[in-house]
Amino acid sequence: VLEWGMLKMDILKLTVSDHRWEDSEAYSNGYTQFEFKVGVPMQRQLQAVCASCNAVNRIPAQRDGKEINCGKCHQPLFGLTPPSVNQAAFVAQITKSDVPVVVDFWAPWCGPCKAMAPAFAQVCARMDSRARFIKVNTDEEQALGAQYGIRSIPTLSVFQSGKEIARITGAQPAASLEQWINAAIEG
Repeated sequence: VLEWGMLKMDILKLTVSDHRWEDSEAYSNGYTQFEFKVGVPMQRQLQAVCASCNAVNRIPAQRDGKEINCGKCHQPLFGLTPPSVNQAAFVAQITKSDVPVVVDFWAPWCGPCKAMAPAFAQVCARMDSRARFIKVNTDEEQALGAQYGIRSIPTLSVFQSGKEIARITGAQPAASLEQWINAAIEG
């Protein structure tokens, strides 16, 4: 039942027969049935780039704590240990993703970077799909460090829609880091 001008909408059942839409009640035997919710708005979706294979995935904006896997490589999209990425993966993450991307610019010889790594991973696990967490080794990706003016490490940046929206330098404890990221994303 579809009543124009009113909010009440029912489920409409249809079948396919010889490329024509037919009433499912009259032709339900031997035909494929489809159910459409008429008048129900489509759920808002975001794009998230897989950290494993760089494939772009459409994900629901409201995920309700459900684990979401990549459609290409079937790896979990969120909750993994933050990967260290190269320049191509970095560009894909910050330009193709609607999900905010938190980047840790670090180096393997840096003591404060090593000390902050567990806190960064802990915040990654706690924030789940509210943000993507990646690491850029500035020794291996010197061009990225120069491009973004990284003068000291660790430097953390938050990117949204391809633009840097926040930056902080120095090792941070997990609680401060999570608070800073939430303020950057919401502000």
